[in-house]
Amino acid sequence: VYHRMLLRGWRRSGIYCYKPDSRRSCCPQYPIKDVLDALDFKPTRSQRKVMYRWNRFIAHGNATNLSTDTSIPSEGKQENTSSTLLASTLHSVEHRTTSERMAHKFEVFLESPSYTAEKYRLYETYQTQVHQDTLNLPYLFYRFLVESPLINTTIPYTSTAPPAHLPRQYGSYHQLYRLDGRLIGLSVLDVLPGSVSSVYFMYDRRWAKYSLGKLSIMREAALVQEMNCAGLPEMKHLHLGLYVHSNPKMRYKGDYYPTYLADPEELDWHALEDCLPLLNRYRYACFAHPEHSLDGPDDPGERESKSIFLVGPTNDERGRAGNCATGGRSRRYTVRKAQRRRGGGDATQSMCLHPFIKTRILTYTICALESSDAWADTMYLRPAILATVESLGVDLAKEMVFH
Repeated sequence: VYHRMLLRGWRRSGIYCYKPDSRRSCCPQYPIKDVLDALDFKPTRSQRKVMYRWNRFIAHGNATNLSTDTSIPSEGKQENTSSTLLASTLHSVEHRTTSERMAHKFEVFLESPSYTAEKYRLYETYQTQVHQDTLNLPYLFYRFLVESPLINTTIPYTSTAPPAHLPRQYGSYHQLYRLDGRLIGLSVLDVLPGSVSSVYFMYDRRWAKYSLGKLSIMREAALVQEMNCAGLPEMKHLHLGLYVHSNPKMRYKGDYYPTYLADPEELDWHALEDCLPLLNRYRYACFAHPEHSLDGPDDPGERESKSIFLVGPTNDERGRAGNCATGGRSRRYTVRKAQRRRGGGDATQSMCLHPFIKTRILTYTICALESSDAWADTMYLRPAILATVESLGVDLAKEMVFH
C-alpha cells in the first residue's frame, strides 16, 4: 500500500504519511524517482570518480592523488555498466568481501531501525553542523527516523541463494556505514515491493570531502539492481523523496540518470530533462498540462483550500471520532500501542527512548466513514478527508483506516 502511495506523491516522516500541496506552496515539491529499469542506471564520470577515490582511500589510506594509472574508465572504455559492475565496484573494498589487506576496515550493512546513543550522536552532530538545527532531542530522532508504519513481510526471491547482505523482508531499515568500527554514515531506507525509498541520510562531516551522500545514492541504486538480479523482476525503482527545484541543495537528486518527476496533477512520470524548461520558468510547473503552470507566489484560489489529512496514529486514545474506515459495518479490533516505561530498567535507555518503550493493548472501533464523528464535522474534518481520498484515489483509500 505504501509503495502505491509513493506513486501518488506521498511520503512518510516516522509513522505519519503526507503529501505536499505543491500548487499552493512557495517551494513546490515534486516526487522524484531514479533507475526506471534496474539496468538503466549508469554512473557518470564524476560519480565513478567518487567511488574510485573512496576505494583508494580504503585500500591505501590516501585518496588525494587521483593519478591516471588508477583512473576512472571513460564511457567508451567500459564494456558494460550493469548492476554487476556497479555493485562489484562498491563492494570491492568492504571488509566482508575482500581477502586483501586494506589500510582501513570499511563495513556497510542493513539492520532493523533502532535507537542507539551512537546513532543519535551522529544525527545530532549532522543536524547541527549541516542544517544549523539545534532543536535535537532523542525522542525526536526516534519519532523521525526509527519509528515506521511498515509491517515486515518476507521477500519472495526466486533465486536459490540470494547474497547474504540483501534484505530478507520488506520493511524499514537502517543502512550503517562503519570505518574502522566508527559509525560515519546512516541511511534510512524503506524496502518495498518494486522499489527502495530513501528516507534520510546523515554522515560525519569529517568525511565530507569523500562525498558520502553521492556514494550512498549509488549504493541504494546498486541495492535495487542486486535485488532485481536475485530474482525480483519487479524491483526497478529508487525513490529519492521530493525534489525542490528552487533549492540548490536539493538539485543533486537530479544528477542520477535516468531521473523522473511526478506530475502534480496527473501523477504520471516525466523525464527530468523534459521538465527543466517549465521548472526554470514557473514557480509551480505542471508537466502534463503546461497551461496549468503558475508564475507568481500567490495562492491561485480556484478552489476552496483543503487541509491534507495526515495518515497516521492519533493521540486520542479513546478510539472514537477520528477512527473510521471508508465503508463497511462497525467492528472492533485490538492493537498494541507503545507507552513510556514507568520506573525500572536502564535509566539511560529509559531517558533516551522517551516516547515508546513498553506496549499495552488498546481497543478501537472501526466504523463506516459516513457514520463517523469526523464526517459530521463539515467545516474542517470532512473537507480534509475528502481532500485526502482525492489525493490517494478512491481504490487505494478504500484499503485504509483513517485515524
